[in-house]
Amino acid sequence: MALRHILPAFFLFLLGACSLPTNVALKNVDSLRTAQESCLRTNVARLNTVSADPEKIAHDAAASCHDSTERLAAYAVPHVSLQERHAFEEDALNHARAYVMQSRSVAALR
Repeated sequence: MALRHILPAFFLFLLGACSLPTNVALKNVDSLRTAQESCLRTNVARLNTVSADPEKIAHDAAASCHDSTERLAAYAVPHVSLQERHAFEEDALNHARAYVMQSRSVAALR
């Protein structure tokens, strides 16, 4: 009778132990993503002027954060392919575009 209660608890324990490395990996990916986002925000703020082309600012900011994007891609996808690397770079560019637009809309409100 007691075995019937212990067995499910044991399996739940094993499931929790199996998910631990995944949780650590997710935290590391989140940390790398945060570093990339911080880099993009910093570079957009540094490059953004009223007369500058928003698309050029986004491209330059994404290029400035290439190293953080590479670290994120390499950690998130072991043996990252060229297509996957391009997707990470495109994602960084899209985030940079959003930060440019966000900073421009905030500046327009002032």
